Amino acid sequence: MDEVIEEFEERVVEVAAFLKVLERLENPDVVLVHRRKRRRLRVLKDSSHKVMKATVFLLIYNLVESAIRSAFRQLYTTIEVEKKTAAELRRELRRVWVGQQFDKFAEGTASLRNYREVAEKLADQIIEDTAIRLSADLLPVSGNLDADVIRKVCHSHGIPVRTHFRALGGCELETVKRQRNALGHGDVSFSACGQQYAVTDLKRIHRQSVVFVRSILKNIRRYVEEAAFSA
Repeated sequence: MDEVIEEFEERVVEVAAFLKVLERLENPDVVLVHRRKRRRLRVLKDSSHKVMKATVFLLIYNLVESAIRSAFRQLYTTIEVEKKTAAELRRELRRVWVGQQFDKFAEGTASLRNYREVAEKLADQIIEDTAIRLSADLLPVSGNLDADVIRKVCHSHGIPVRTHFRALGGCELETVKRQRNALGHGDVSFSACGQQYAVTDLKRIHRQSVVFVRSILKNIRRYVEEAAFSA
């Protein structure tokens, strides 16, 4: 888990550095100077700055989803390395495991035969005390991750969701998700999105999102270190 947190912190610094650049470019007197042709100056276009500000939502969202998925992947790897069977895991994780076996089928495509085969396979693994495997790829987080979803995923694994008070409950993650999806689906242009936010707004959103996710990662690390996944 330390590697997951370290990678998260490195990416936090990258986004913060980008925000610092945007803050400097927000000054209307800023000009760009060509290193070799110092006489050729041009003012940064306002539209370009708006697009760059909108890009921050993509950076923050990717930062959050990557960290959460990586943390659960590490949890699952620990369970696999320790060769835990279903009987050795807490009830919440057994439910996650069972759910993932059926989640492999696209909604509305599985037949009664498919479900029966999965049920029989599950029964065999339980009876034979087979070590189970969980997949982070099956976590319900792709494209829709916000504070409520993160809390829901943690609760489904029996992981506490205590967060720092400065995260304000992760409320800004809803803003990040909404703007990220609007940009990704083409519902709003990058320029129109960036126009709505000052760099100070983006810095606040980034800071609160980071504090929330950092708390969650620490909760997951403690959960793993204390082997709280065991029955």
